[in-house]
Amino acid sequence: MSVRLLIAGIVCALATTAQAQAQVQAPVLERSVINEGGVSILTPKSDVDSIVLSNDQIIGVDVQGLRQILVFGRKEGSSELLLLDRNKRPIARHMFEVVSDASAVSDLINQSAPGAKIKVAKAAGVVVLSGTALNSAQSQLAANIATSAMAGAKVINLIQSASSDQLAVSVRVMEVRKTHLRELGIRWAAQNRFNDGVGSIGNLFASAIGGAGTTDLFASARFTIDRLTLDSFINFLRSEGAATMLAEPTMVATSGQKAKFLAGGEIPVPTPITYNSGTNNAQGYTFKPYGITLEFTAEILDDTRLKLILAPEVSSIDDSRVVEFAGAKVPGIVTRKTETTVTLNFGESVAIAGLRASEQQKDRRGLPFATPFGLGDVLAGNNNSSRSDTELVLIVTPERVEDAAARMPTVEQAIKGLVAQK
Repeated sequence: MSVRLLIAGIVCALATTAQAQAQVQAPVLERSVINEGGVSILTPKSDVDSIVLSNDQIIGVDVQGLRQILVFGRKEGSSELLLLDRNKRPIARHMFEVVSDASAVSDLINQSAPGAKIKVAKAAGVVVLSGTALNSAQSQLAANIATSAMAGAKVINLIQSASSDQLAVSVRVMEVRKTHLRELGIRWAAQNRFNDGVGSIGNLFASAIGGAGTTDLFASARFTIDRLTLDSFINFLRSEGAATMLAEPTMVATSGQKAKFLAGGEIPVPTPITYNSGTNNAQGYTFKPYGITLEFTAEILDDTRLKLILAPEVSSIDDSRVVEFAGAKVPGIVTRKTETTVTLNFGESVAIAGLRASEQQKDRRGLPFATPFGLGDVLAGNNNSSRSDTELVLIVTPERVEDAAARMPTVEQAIKGLVAQK
């Protein structure tokens, strides 16, 4: 048995064959796809004498017999294969397309992202991801796996998310009077983390809310708790006059994108303006924000959990740090801030306490944002001569948009509630 392997142009080989055997009709071109490293078996109907390849870098052949030939993929690309008999007549024509093992990558992706149905296709150096994922986090995970497994290929992500990537984030900024809490006998403890249906009203927040004599300005602590228990506790505090709500916005944010909230104001700061390379100087103003700022990023991890990055900041006007500039007195701004990352379930709340104001206040009135306690007045510039002993608590509750919408009362329900209160 002897089969010759020829590496030549298929067009030239066919032209030579057609001239020598004009009366024989050329076989139909058959197309096949094999993976890199994969093998395909050819079983021609006649004995093979010669094999012609257009590109032996793409595919290789191993002759097992006159009527059995193994074709294996070497690297991604296309190559034509022509089989000739001993009279140089074409027996068969095959076009082989060698692709990477996309099925293995697809299996790896679906194993790493339970519940997802993702397909992987690759051709000409381009990887296309399609199908559905539970959320955007799974979609990004699939893209990362494909990029790593198929180095050098361009990844096109067409995966659709089965759930919304929009989050409704409820932010509650509450000022609590610690002396009033001590009168009520309420202890705020640090060690408890609550799940649904567990806990007690008197044991919720962290030990950063200390007893008498605590002087540190910034001892931050946080906790997580289910919404029902938290709402009940907040309503209890407000009904007893132990807390007041400074702000209660609800923002819609996209998973993985930053969002920012500010409750406070801005003060003008004189700023020199220079025109024409140092001549015609003028004075302008730059407005500096103060108050309560919360910057956060919520990222969906799976169908039930999310990662929340919180960066709260509290700043207040401080007359003891006044700077005179261009005849104007500019007060200083005292800032306290922190940053934390937590993982929690949808509907759970995380709170940060310890942004406290415990200082002797001076007389300064005229700005809004006043509250029955001291902290809101400090932030707004409406101070009196009493001593403030309050605690600022920021409570953040992320939910899916559809879950938050389901909880919101309809207009009709809201009207009935107002009528019932009269």
